[in-house]
Formats: sequence, structure tokens, C-alpha cells
Amino acid sequence: MVNLDAIPADLKARAQWVGWRTEERINGKGEKKPTKPPYSARTGGNASHANPQTWATFDAVVAFCERNPRIEGIGFVFTKDDEYAGIDLDKCRDPETGELSHKAQVIVAHLNSYTEVSPNGTGLHIIVCGKPAAAVKRQEIEIYDRLRYFTVTGNHLEGTPDTIEKRYAELAELCEAY
Repeated sequence: MVNLDAIPADLKARAQWVGWRTEERINGKGEKKPTKPPYSARTGGNASHANPQTWATFDAVVAFCERNPRIEGIGFVFTKDDEYAGIDLDKCRDPETGELSHKAQVIVAHLNSYTEVSPNGTGLHIIVCGKPAAAVKRQEIEIYDRLRYFTVTGNHLEGTPDTIEKRYAELAELCEAY
């Protein structure tokens, strides 16, 4: 369930939204792996993080999800033309207790910006104003500012700002560490 009211207004104002649903795909090792491909509210078909013609306004995507029960949630597309970056921390939160791993606690405190719990409850998404020198893709952390989308739940992590903060220096430090 998405908490629409908790999503920062500055994200809602941008026409960079898609829907998503969970699908299983076979990875390179022949194993089934869940994935969350984006869907376009404009066409009902696949969306692309590289094609703005497949994105829509926040309200249009929310309405699209309401009309299509197979669409599980909404997502925000990061672009080179906005000032946002997303930090994805996987497998860092106990979904039963809400307890965060030590590494996640340190990163959340360091960035101190809007943070929410991922759809499965075991990860976090942090959104900041900042531009990394390059994307980061490690097993435990991913950082992107373009050509990616993040699922958005509005399940705001208590104790973090409910706004997206300017964290250019902090983001650069984090990227350098990884």
C-alpha cells in the first residue's frame, strides 16, 4: 500500500512517474528472480527509464494504478535534468521489528534526507538533491541520478526528514566510499 500523502511534493510535481508490478524473470544463472519492470500510464504497456514519452504525472500514474489491479505501485524516474539522486539499500531492515543494520543506520544518518521503506519491507530508498560522479552498483548499495527508476512507497522512515535535502558533499563522500 502506498502512502501518497508522505511522498515529497517536489517529486509529485514532476512528470517522471511510472507504475510497476512484480514479475519473475530468469537470471543469467537460470534462476527465477523477481523484478519490478515499469509500466506507462500513457500507453498501459512497458515504460522506459530512457523515454520520457512513457512517463506521466503523479496523478495520472495514481489513477492508472487504481484502474489496473495488476499494477502494484508507483515509481519515480531519475533524469540528468533533475537534481535528484536515489540511494537503494537492500536487505538492511528487519521487516518485523524495523531494526536497521549498522551500515544502513550510518548511511541514513549521514545523508539525513527523505527515506522510505522499500515495497518488501527489507530495504530503504533515500532521495537527496545531489549528483554522483558516477552510478554505484554494489551488492548492498546502489546510487543513481539518471536512467533508473525507484519504486516509491511513501512508507516514510521515522526519524528522517520528510523533505528531500541538498546533500551534494555527503553524496560525493558516500560514492567515494563505495
